[in-house]
Amino acid sequence: MVFKVMTDLTTQLATPEDIFEAVSWALSRKQAERNSDRRISERTIVHLPIVVQQIDEHGEPHGHRFTAITKDVSVGGIGIMSQQAIDSPQILVQFESPEAIKTSLLLNLHYSYQVGPFFFAGASFCADWTTDIE
Repeated sequence: MVFKVMTDLTTQLATPEDIFEAVSWALSRKQAERNSDRRISERTIVHLPIVVQQIDEHGEPHGHRFTAITKDVSVGGIGIMSQQAIDSPQILVQFESPEAIKTSLLLNLHYSYQVGPFFFAGASFCADWTTDIE
């Protein structure tokens, strides 16, 4: 997998611990209704600001970074709502809050569609499963 250096964003895949820490932080912001459908893991409807950087098929930044909001969060990925289309195969996401975990997380885009002036997307976390868990 190709992944290039980007300003203010990490250049390595997140470890499973990084993803767990970021998702735990996100879910601690609000106790919300949990939904489970045909997904691998439960998702929690929670709305948090995030910064999104689209990554093209060559691992290069595509377009400018923009702010969006989470629609739901799970250990498998996140749902996103924004006013900008998300159409690249991968994205980097960072939770935007003074107390947020500062890890940038790489995700694979699974779907993206538009409703009126808003864009919705769903993406799954990419993790480095080869790291040792202590």
